[in-house]
Amino acid sequence: MHVKLSIIYICFSSVASFNPFFCIILIHLILRYLIICISFILITGISKGQSPLEENGNQFSLSSGYTTAGIPVAVSYEMGIHPDISFGIEGSYRMYSEVLDDSTYDHNIAGVSFFGNYYFNSLLKMDEKKMGLYAGLNLSYFKWFSPEGYLDQGKSSSTLAIGAQLGYRFYFGKFGAFVEGVGNTDHAGAKAGLSFLFK
Repeated sequence: MHVKLSIIYICFSSVASFNPFFCIILIHLILRYLIICISFILITGISKGQSPLEENGNQFSLSSGYTTAGIPVAVSYEMGIHPDISFGIEGSYRMYSEVLDDSTYDHNIAGVSFFGNYYFNSLLKMDEKKMGLYAGLNLSYFKWFSPEGYLDQGKSSSTLAIGAQLGYRFYFGKFGAFVEGVGNTDHAGAKAGLSFLFK
């Protein structure tokens, strides 16, 4: 147990310094325990509630925040595929100024992300009509539109990233407000936004 906690601590410290190797280990650990939780609920049948999305429910979200690679604006669509599990897609845009060798490069970054979330409402007996606590994994592709000369620095014009997210959403009827922390092999950050539930 102590070994696992030490590995998790090292991974979080490494994500802050953008070490892809330890970030992958962190994602593996999150996925492992997420699968264990989901399997336990499905096998034992102890679930008495469900996520705010419900199975076959839909949700649109608009968000913004701060990341280590610019300030993003994002729009996402999320669909409930199980009483506790959802899957979604997000489109995002960021502007980012980077300094390399005393030169400043202004980037425009467009991204698309696929994500899955597990909602802990059933496990923690939370009121799905008022709130939602969730965690999940994401796979993203980012296209960098950079100034001339940037690629000469040995940089790539696109990035494929894998990561994880943890968030909390509070609902007012069909509308919701949320905060979410995100970390992947491209950047780390946090965002806040508004959501709308519909069938």
